[in-house]
Amino acid sequence: MEKLTLFYLKRTGKVKGFCTGEQSMDYFADEKEDMELIMDFIIVDYDEFIIKNYNYYKVIERELIFDKVL
Repeated sequence: MEKLTLFYLKRTGKVKGFCTGEQSMDYFADEKEDMELIMDFIIVDYDEFIIKNYNYYKVIERELIFDKVL
């Protein structure tokens, strides 16, 4: 099954970006060390809904939570 890597802020859990496939913090190349201070990542099954609405998600205790306020 295809995967999706989500990058999120450590302090708030807010998802700030994504890429398809399985990535690591190496995705940020020479900025990896700096990004590791403020961001982390999780890998989930590919889901088009997550891609279209990633800004409504956050990560809490390594679990992806839909966090849209209606």
